[in-house]
Amino acid sequence: MTQESLKALQKELTNGSGSKGYGLFNVSKRLELYYGMVNGIQIKSEYKKGTEVSFRIYIGGQEG
Repeated sequence: MTQESLKALQKELTNGSGSKGYGLFNVSKRLELYYGMVNGIQIKSEYKKGTEVSFRIYIGGQEG
């Protein structure tokens, strides 16, 4: 995805607006509710090469 698309998606994840990132927003909110994560989902993208979506869960004060 282009850098503009990536920034728009990240903005939608932050405020929950729009329809493109609604599914990811929902997952992000669930991670926040269950594990107390604030910015749980990270998205990296390189145009015409691929997009990586990842998250980390901390359990008991340690990375897991």
